[in-house]
Formats: sequence, structure tokens, C-alpha cells
Amino acid sequence: MKRADEKTGELRPVFSEFDPVLGNILRLAAPPGTNQFEVWFINRVTTGPQTVFVPVEDRKVTPVHVTLTSAGSVAASRKSEEFRSAGRITRSVTRSAQGTTETFEIKADAESPQDYQPKERTRYFSEASK
Repeated sequence: MKRADEKTGELRPVFSEFDPVLGNILRLAAPPGTNQFEVWFINRVTTGPQTVFVPVEDRKVTPVHVTLTSAGSVAASRKSEEFRSAGRITRSVTRSAQGTTETFEIKADAESPQDYQPKERTRYFSEASK
């Protein structure tokens, strides 16, 4: 997740974790006003990042619903390199695999700012990561 700097417009990371968040809600701090965010995923193949403009007000939260929709599949190859020890010699072994992987389209929709309440009390909260 990136947010555009108010002065320069440069997109800077505000959340970048490989593991999914606990539950299905991620809350990020942002200054009041309309903020530009860019939503992307590290661990999924997507058609590209999604830009969303989010209105932010003091002491309120603005829900942004992010969905991934299947957009087909693409051919993919993976390579990994291993180092194996054989006595006093270490050698490198490269493994490769071919296949297909699903591609997703990201959609992000911002709602209006709402009064703050704990995540667990929101109508859209789920303990399981989706």
C-alpha cells in the first residue's frame, strides 16, 4: 500500500508486509483531506496497482473495500538456487519449474468517513484472513 505525499505527489509505502494482516481489516493513519492511495499485493500476480482517493476526517475512519477478481491465468516459471555441500566442495544447483498462475484484478472503493469504532464492532469484520 502506498500513499501520495501531499507536497510532492510521490508515492511512498505505508504498508508492505508479505504475510496477511490478522482478520480482514487494515487501518492506516493519514492526514485529513483527500488522500491518494495505491493498492497492490506482493504475493499475488495482478493486472497492476489500483489507485483510490480516500476522504479522511479527524477522529473518523474511512472504510475502503478491496477485492481481488480473477482475471485469467498466465504462464509462469520459477527458479530457485540451492547450495549443496559434498565434502570440501560446495556446488550450486538450480531448479526450475514451469506452470500457470492465476492473475487478479484489484478493485478498491472508498466509502464516506464514519465515526470510529473498534474493528471487531464493524459490520464487515471477520477474524479469518481472506
